[in-house]
Amino acid sequence: IQINNEIVQKIEKKIKINIERFKIKSNEIEQFKSNFTKPFDLNKAPVLRLAYVNINDKRKFIIFDTHHILSDKLTQDILSNNFEQLYNGIKPEELRLRYRDYSEWQNSKQQQKIIKQQENYWLELFKEGIPQINLPVDYTRPEIITSENSYSIGLVFNETKTEKIRKLILRENTSLYALFYSILIVFLHKITGQDNFVIGTYTSGRRNADLEKIVGVFINTVVIPCKVNTEIEFRSFLKVCGNAIFGALENQEYQFNDLVKKLGVERSANHNPVFDVALNLQDFDDNLPPEQEESFRTHLKSSTKVDLDIQVYNYKNKIIVEFIYCNELFKSETIDRFMEYFNLILDDILNSTSVRISDINLLECQNINKEQRKVEFDF
Repeated sequence: IQINNEIVQKIEKKIKINIERFKIKSNEIEQFKSNFTKPFDLNKAPVLRLAYVNINDKRKFIIFDTHHILSDKLTQDILSNNFEQLYNGIKPEELRLRYRDYSEWQNSKQQQKIIKQQENYWLELFKEGIPQINLPVDYTRPEIITSENSYSIGLVFNETKTEKIRKLILRENTSLYALFYSILIVFLHKITGQDNFVIGTYTSGRRNADLEKIVGVFINTVVIPCKVNTEIEFRSFLKVCGNAIFGALENQEYQFNDLVKKLGVERSANHNPVFDVALNLQDFDDNLPPEQEESFRTHLKSSTKVDLDIQVYNYKNKIIVEFIYCNELFKSETIDRFMEYFNLILDDILNSTSVRISDINLLECQNINKEQRKVEFDF
């Protein structure tokens, strides 16, 4: 809530959570989940929404929606696991530390010294300013952009292609994130003609093993800058990107909001500060469910705070690259073309990592950054 124009936290002594009940068909699951996710009023508790869902009288599940101010992805997993344990009569293990212990550690003199060193790293990295990306959008940028005006669609790689990707990673001694970060940078270079980029990503903020099972918000936004050298082989560029990622993650405790203030970035209602493109990776222990796979093949309502948000989902049997985009900037057919180009780059690299970046030619797509900055490709 706000008191005298200052945002403060109010602790309620008691709150009531209503559990809604729904009955749906099996082919309505993804649409139901999309519709269930709605904005929260942060002035009113709780910022949590629960529902009991019955699917064809055969399957039943609990769905919950929370605001990011309350939890991050790992917290949601912890709550789900604890709920399942309690449901099965198992008592969750006692925690050695609590979130308050983390807060005290963050404010300790030793940690503040480390934070200061990391601040110097970031200020040195951006001493010449922040490169601004000029994506080829379809519509004039509105004065206000909200995260709700977003849609998503994904590239679903089959088992054969997924296996090729994993073999490439082992062969090049790199990571899945580094590979897709490198491909994303090449893709952005090809569609914009620019050489300098800053990509945003989201870290769990739980570098200490004692923090892995604590409920709370630890997530932080980290930016990873990279400059393209078109005359080197992709294999060499992959190492350059790997070093950039390593440097960013080694200095991830420095809070993104503090960086924005230190860099003097002016916030606006139609731009994310520092970066407009993000990349994130999520690992899953299970196979991709068939019904969920189908949901990636069509444009569905989603949410993102940036112009283009690339999510990589690493399932046991398949890899998915999801494009979440602001539909106030892009047409759905433009995103379809973007995915096609992204896939073409990946195919070139799977064929040979010794290909020079300048030789990756996407149907003359280096010429798309025209005066009107409209994407009009023919396949």
